[in-house]
Amino acid sequence: MTKTLFPVDLEFDVNLPFYIGGIGYSYEQEYIHRPNGFPYYQWIQCRSGGGELKVNNNTYSIGENQGMFLLPDVPHEYYATKGPWVVDWIIFRGSAIRSFFEETAKLKTSGVYYISHPHTIAEKLRQIYDYEMLDSPMKSIESSRLSYAILLDLLKFTSEKMNSSYSYKYNRLKPIFNYINENYNKSITLDDLSKLAGITPQHLCSSFKNVTSHTITEYINLTRIKKSKELMSQKHDMQVKEIARLVGFNDVSYFCSIFRKYVNMSPVEFKNIL
Repeated sequence: MTKTLFPVDLEFDVNLPFYIGGIGYSYEQEYIHRPNGFPYYQWIQCRSGGGELKVNNNTYSIGENQGMFLLPDVPHEYYATKGPWVVDWIIFRGSAIRSFFEETAKLKTSGVYYISHPHTIAEKLRQIYDYEMLDSPMKSIESSRLSYAILLDLLKFTSEKMNSSYSYKYNRLKPIFNYINENYNKSITLDDLSKLAGITPQHLCSSFKNVTSHTITEYINLTRIKKSKELMSQKHDMQVKEIARLVGFNDVSYFCSIFRKYVNMSPVEFKNIL
């Protein structure tokens, strides 16, 4: 059974940072030609069959484990090419939606993307549909919450190339994160980490910065500062010098400098507000 709906925009809805303008799942996609584009952001993912998208003078094939992201007001055309083309889709609206796609997700071009966890997104679409069918004053809030969860899923699970989503790259580096978390109070070298990851130091540094937006040294220091804050909250009488040593800093002055850099106050000032 095809399920689609287009909620009526209430005053409460339009003031939300994220809300839906329409939703559908298990929808047999018909031919669409929009020479003037569509006024809102759209995400359409393939459930079965296949199709093609024409946008920005490019033609993309779309199959299972793929979806298409469409910017507002960009001319496009899409149609089935293989069997019944069944899709799930959502229209995103809200006061913060543009900044999310442009500044957070950095999705500034319409096109086709791979999805590493399509069923995760599809399940949330179904939940939104179920909420919107309820006669409940809470449905707008629940739909907004789930629409934001879908946006984060798009951030984590989609990529222009196969096996290059944020979640895929994060999982490849998970042994590195675990090692740092377990050995933050010891000397950690780039050579040790690159051997653990099975890649060159240069490749590791590049991959790590791409996933975390931090260098490895910065991430180690952030982990140590986090652990130091935990110690301060648990052991109020412990001296700063001892805390620095326990989290891997041999130089207390350097510890204080790094702490101020990330916390915007000294360790003593932080202890005083606990």
